[in-house]
Amino acid sequence: MAASLPQPEFIPPAFSARFTRYFSKYVRRMIAKQFNAVRILPEHAGALAEWNEARAPGLVLIAHCSWWDPLITLALHSHFEPGRVCLAPMDATQLKNFAIFRKVGIFGINPDDPRSLGAMGEFIAERFRTNPFTTLWITPQGRFTDVRAPIEIRPGAAAIAARTPGI
Repeated sequence: MAASLPQPEFIPPAFSARFTRYFSKYVRRMIAKQFNAVRILPEHAGALAEWNEARAPGLVLIAHCSWWDPLITLALHSHFEPGRVCLAPMDATQLKNFAIFRKVGIFGINPDDPRSLGAMGEFIAERFRTNPFTTLWITPQGRFTDVRAPIEIRPGAAAIAARTPGI
């Protein structure tokens, strides 16, 4: 009998709609205190608002140059897509330190393990299949990046888009 390979590290989300509503309000107050403005192009705001009603999975690509990015994402999601489930990957090592983020739909993977792409793809495909009112927010670079450095795109977002008809 052949030995099976160890499974890639994967921490599932523990999504709570109620916690997400309250945490989103807290985050929006926090953002209001720290920023003069958060701007979004009208066509992007319109697309996000339309997705709230669309019975199809959504994929949103975001930059990740500061720790505020996931919080801004949560604020945008709660404002434009309150009727949808939000999912996003995070480095599993970091998610262990900030486990509370699991309640807002964050799941953990090892971005340096190529097998994680398969585990993430299977998880997302199942979520999209069981709840088409799901949006995946993902950073194409897969980690914090310095805005002055060239972006190195990783295969995660493209792989999800390729295997999800109608996204």
